Parts: sequence; C-alpha cells; structure tokens
Amino acid sequence: RSMQPNYKYFKEINTVYLFDQGQHNQNVVTDWAPLKNYLETNLMWNVDLNTEELTDKFFENYYKQAAAPMRELFEDYRLFMEYQIATDESIQGVCYPGLQAWFEKIKIKRETLTGWIGKIDEALNAIENLRISDPALHTELENRILLESITYRHLLIELFGDSYFPAELLEMKLSFKRDVLRLGIRQYNSESEVSELFRRMGV
Repeated sequence: RSMQPNYKYFKEINTVYLFDQGQHNQNVVTDWAPLKNYLETNLMWNVDLNTEELTDKFFENYYKQAAAPMRELFEDYRLFMEYQIATDESIQGVCYPGLQAWFEKIKIKRETLTGWIGKIDEALNAIENLRISDPALHTELENRILLESITYRHLLIELFGDSYFPAELLEMKLSFKRDVLRLGIRQYNSESEVSELFRRMGV
C-alpha cells in the first residue's frame, strides 16, 4: 500500500527518473514480485489509478482459476505484516539481515505458515482440471503458484524443521529443492547462489 503514495509524492516534487530496486540477478523473483512489477508499470504512467482495482485485475488474469485463493493468501500475508508493524514500533523494514531474521523477530507461528501453504494447495487444486484440457496453461499457472510458495516453505523448514520427523523434514527439503530448481531461482540472496542454501540444508 506504500507504492501509490510514494509515486504521488515523487510526481509532486517533479521527479524525472525513478529506479525501483529489485532482485536484479534473478531469472524469477519470489514474494509477489510479478504483482509489484505490474503495479510499477501502471502507476508510473498514472499515479492516480485505483491500486486495488489493478490488483484485482492482476490476480484475475495472472492466476486465472486460482485467483481467489491466491488473492486470499496475498491479503492475509499483507494484513499480517501490517499488524506486526502497527503493534510493535521496533519492527521496521530491513534489507539485512533479511526476511528470515525478521520473521524470527516477530515470532511467527508454525500454524501461520502452514495456513499460507494451505492456500497454495487450494490454488493448485483449483487448476487441476487444466492438467488434461490445457497442459501448457496448467504448467504455467502451476509455476506461478509454486513461486509464491517458496518463501513460506523455506521459513517453515528453517524455523520449525525440528518439529518434524527426520524423514518428513527430508522430503520437505527435497521437494523445496526440486521446485527451486524447476522454477529457475538462482540466488539465495544477493551474495550467494541457491547451491549455498542447499548445502546448508543438507540436500
């Protein structure tokens, strides 16, 4: 929700060039980056567009049959973040030490992460009929949905891995690795490739 007010301010002070930072060394980017890019490209042309209408349009066209559960996931995630910031003045946006440390600080619950992953499962189920009727579209939508699962699954493994049986945790890690490689995610962070993350995870 900060994007539009920021862009309006930049326009008011006659900004002529704006560079929004992102994960420049990634082929694909997690954490709702496609939505961010969509909003950027629209709001930079017209800062007065209705952001919520743009967001509705994005979800309807980008996730198609899976739009409803993915929008629910996004809104829950967004409200969760806003609640943390509103109720704890010490919590601020950070680039480093990173998302995992941020979630450790706010003491996220395992049930919250599994609930978000459950929304991912709902979205995957919503496109299942396309597996036969339109395999190419199914694969494209599946990849888009799985991309948004990566952060939550990573946090579940890193923060709550000890709460799972060893065999179950290993399968979670292997499934995570398969999807990261399938999606073409190359970097763990700005300094390290995903191979470093897999090494740490023992897979």
